[in-house]
Amino acid sequence: GTRSMPLPPPPPHAMDWLEEIKVGHKEAVARQVEQQQLPGIESVTRETWACFGLTLVGAVVGLVVFRLVCNEMELRPVQEVGRLPVLDNAKCLLMVGIIGGHLMYWKDGGTNIDTITWMYGGQYQANFVVKSFADVVMPMFSFISGLVSQGAATPKRLRRYVQYLVCPTLLWSIIGVGVVFNFLQEFNINKAKYCMQDLFAGNMPHQEGTWYLVALVLWRAAVFLLFAQMPKIYVFPMMIVASCVGGYYQALDGLFNLNEDGTPGDRGPFAAAFGLLPWFGLGYICPFQTILQMVPNPSTPAKYGWLLVFIAWMQLFFNGYNVFEVELPCPHGTYWSCAPRKVFVEAGWWETRLYWSRRTARVLIEGVPLFMGVFLIAPRTQSFMTSVGSATLYIYLLHPPVSHWWTLFLQTTMEFFGFPLIENTVVHWVVAWGHIPLALGIASFIASPPFRMCFSWIIEPQWLDPLFAVSLRDAPAPAQKAAGNDKQVAKTTIA
Repeated sequence: GTRSMPLPPPPPHAMDWLEEIKVGHKEAVARQVEQQQLPGIESVTRETWACFGLTLVGAVVGLVVFRLVCNEMELRPVQEVGRLPVLDNAKCLLMVGIIGGHLMYWKDGGTNIDTITWMYGGQYQANFVVKSFADVVMPMFSFISGLVSQGAATPKRLRRYVQYLVCPTLLWSIIGVGVVFNFLQEFNINKAKYCMQDLFAGNMPHQEGTWYLVALVLWRAAVFLLFAQMPKIYVFPMMIVASCVGGYYQALDGLFNLNEDGTPGDRGPFAAAFGLLPWFGLGYICPFQTILQMVPNPSTPAKYGWLLVFIAWMQLFFNGYNVFEVELPCPHGTYWSCAPRKVFVEAGWWETRLYWSRRTARVLIEGVPLFMGVFLIAPRTQSFMTSVGSATLYIYLLHPPVSHWWTLFLQTTMEFFGFPLIENTVVHWVVAWGHIPLALGIASFIASPPFRMCFSWIIEPQWLDPLFAVSLRDAPAPAQKAAGNDKQVAKTTIA
């Protein structure tokens, strides 16, 4: 008989991104074999050695600080003192950063009004503003989530966990994204059935913010089942190890995150839960109350000074300047799916096995602006930002369609009146930074009581109170004292 010829490999554009990564990894290994390059420690790049050295120094310093300072501090759970204005103010600033970044980068309707009108040629200014806060926003949210997760797993906390986190996650995934989100953004209710089909097929719609809710559900469950029962000295190292090891497993990207053809998607909720776990753990073990009392509250001019230091730090390490000269993996997914994925795919044997140190180095580098943002920049007293920050879950889930309304308004206005095409650099800077007060206005609108009332049945399902009613008659005195504030505290489960 005739011998069949092997079929040629498919062209690169016919493969999905996961297959491209696998093929690239095999080709890199094949080149090493052809060149007779045995896996030696000398093949590790100086960038990875720098991350590994920074990790060792950070581990030693962190252990010394924890044993000599933090271990002697009283770890008073944040939940026991009710609402803290500094955390609500910090969450307000973080949501402004998220909305501002999305306003500048989203391509609604296939175009971006700013880039073709008053910011024509102003990509540098837009990138500068976004990079001033974008890379640290979700780590700071995760840190605050760890703070409010402190404390024992009491029946009251378990009830709040199920009623104000698990149930809203399910309701938003099934009803919110399919009906509410699509109707608000595209005014097309027919998409509901397609979203329902995706959900039952195992595809969690994380692009609408659900991915972070899923991560938070997993973190809180791990706290109740495991971490609350362990000495706090072991909790953070265990979370670091889990995050670093989880980054190697690309299967995490595909859990509840499938493409239409059934292949694993990019940056799934489980992968993000492992990637952001170190920042959550940092907040979980942080003696926040004690540190807040130790660090003086800066004056208003001093806060603006710290804000400039914050921006300078982010520009130096996460923008084009990057004085560290190392590409650090994004925590929103595994090493296979997040930038710089090419560096991981083409890495040698030892380089691959030390790649986890890049994630720990990122935790250390982002820890500096995180500390500045929470303890030195965010106001500690009641202000209008406090009420906005208390509605974080509403803002986080509903800001995409509201931001889209603004884009539709600009498009309609431009069709009737036209916008000037401006190439002036000064105007570009003004418009780029002008997205920040615009984002604050959008956040304030979503946090307003009339708007929240329309969606409270999904995000704050108090209609489930009869199902989760528990008796507090036998609760200890401190818990009884805080019981009156139960519903108010529960409203910030996203944090």
